[in-house]
Amino acid sequence: MGTKVSVKWDKQMYRDVEVDMSAPLELFKTQLWTLTGVSPDRQTLMIKGKKLRDDTGWASVTLKPNTMVLMMGTTGELISEPAEKIVFAEDLDQDDPDALNQLVVKRGLQNFGNLCYVNSTVQCLNQIDELQPVLDQLKSSSSENNHPVQLAKALSSLLTSLDPSIPAPASGKPLALFNVLKTINPVFAEQNQMGMNKQQDAEECWSLILSQLAIALQNRGEEENPVDQMFGISMRETSTNQESTDEVGVAAVIACNKRLWGDSRGAHVLKELCRCVGPHRNNET
Repeated sequence: MGTKVSVKWDKQMYRDVEVDMSAPLELFKTQLWTLTGVSPDRQTLMIKGKKLRDDTGWASVTLKPNTMVLMMGTTGELISEPAEKIVFAEDLDQDDPDALNQLVVKRGLQNFGNLCYVNSTVQCLNQIDELQPVLDQLKSSSSENNHPVQLAKALSSLLTSLDPSIPAPASGKPLALFNVLKTINPVFAEQNQMGMNKQQDAEECWSLILSQLAIALQNRGEEENPVDQMFGISMRETSTNQESTDEVGVAAVIACNKRLWGDSRGAHVLKELCRCVGPHRNNET
């Protein structure tokens, strides 16, 4: 048998909303989605000033009949169609040279024995226009020969080979970059029984490349490491009471590549947020 609670959202009150405390909190949020139109990912629920979290659910609170649950969140706007219709290459008239000339054809990468995880990582990095000039400058100015710089230089040369405006073979070869990768992390050098390179995780390749680039590019006269500038993400989450102008509290301040700190009431490192792009730096946020 569930417990019935009251839910206050904005200026509206929903009474006798049944709660199944044996079910995940997500189920209750789905009920509120039906009532209010606020999707579960936009909902913040509080009981007597305490925020309910998906990982702990109802275990952290004691519910009595008619307990007041405060919900904060907005319905948001529905995603509208793009103003300009997207035209895909296969939809173009293959007999119209003017239409085909509008396509920017980029070079691909040769796949040498299960190196598709390296190729996909490089193609993602190739979409970041700001990265190539930074690597080119390092390549031309640095005389260091440590592993991070070797990787940066190999990546610079490989990205240059993918530039369609520069005369080069039809496809790039990632072997020089791969040789540095497996030197830094011998896991990438593993081979199967047939003597071919084993398939590895693209996320690990991505993280390794960015962490090494951050080392190679540190102390280059920039106020902030270029890797943090291009890949850093900061987010501040706060909880507010719509009936008051006072801020309830800072739930979290998150910065990719940096430490995650709590609010001023418990100024301590909570945990590393996640394995994400680039290295974890000891910057206080």
